[in-house]
Amino acid sequence: MRTTTLLLAAVLSTGCAGTADPAALPPTSTAPTAPGSATTAPPRSALADLPAGPPPRVAYVDHGAYVDARGRRTTLGARHGVSGAVPYDGGFLVSDTRWFEGTVGLAALRDGRVTDEWCSSGTPVGTGRWAAWTEFLCPETAEVVHADIVRARPDGSGRDSQPVTGLASVVGLLGSRVVYNQPRPGGAWITDFVHTPERVPGIDGVADVDAAHGRLIGWRGDRGRVVTLDGELLWRYGHGSLESFSPRGTRVLARPSSGLRILDADDGSVVASLRLPFRQVLQLGWEDERHVLAVVVRHGRTAVIRLGSDGSVERATSPASYDPNRPRYVLLG
Repeated sequence: MRTTTLLLAAVLSTGCAGTADPAALPPTSTAPTAPGSATTAPPRSALADLPAGPPPRVAYVDHGAYVDARGRRTTLGARHGVSGAVPYDGGFLVSDTRWFEGTVGLAALRDGRVTDEWCSSGTPVGTGRWAAWTEFLCPETAEVVHADIVRARPDGSGRDSQPVTGLASVVGLLGSRVVYNQPRPGGAWITDFVHTPERVPGIDGVADVDAAHGRLIGWRGDRGRVVTLDGELLWRYGHGSLESFSPRGTRVLARPSSGLRILDADDGSVVASLRLPFRQVLQLGWEDERHVLAVVVRHGRTAVIRLGSDGSVERATSPASYDPNRPRYVLLG
């Protein structure tokens, strides 16, 4: 499972993946319905009006601090905002919010100090057993970038790199293999850091990885699809974007023209339909098989809200002032 990255930041993961541009979901008078689906209560006027629930039960960033799934906080000390973070080498790998022509800054932080830094694209990913990211020297405009896909253990050991051309971005991990998008020559790719990287046939790019079942969310043209690692089509989605697999890989989060839908990962059938109570959504991610988290903005305030497949809606954080250059809340995959 990979949390959908900050929509303002994801320049490379375009197409059907829900990580390309800021999205404003238009309000609807009725939520999409389907057999067995649930809908939320009518929209509320302000974030503070939502009932308060427990904090997110996944890793996230709260006002510059890394909060793990158990609620333990560590101040990151990032100097330029945070768009992503994973534990690494006694500290963290942190991508910032200095977005420029598909690039961001990436820093290794320990005890609030920068121990190394690079340019990168996308955000670092981690599974607890491996971390992976892209690093390269910061390019000048229109310069061809020669980058490295990097994989290492969370303690910093076992580091390997795979040279690539262009602003490649890491999407996820299949065990020790890394899945990434590469705009030149294009497509979705998998590397084991031993053999030549292999392109996944049949898709233009990949949005998320289901390591438990060996499946990918990809897109071709403007249609989302779920495929096997060798490109075999399992099912298509023609009503919007496919965002991400749930933590156990049993569900897929879809974003049609309005609201959200939870689909069965095996065949794409609708499990539940949800309606977001606010228009401006910065980020989406799974909390568990039945709950979706969303970072939203309303009247200059931002918060994380929790949407249940039973139709429940609540705040998972307190509202905070919204700053697009320094996001107060960031969901981490």
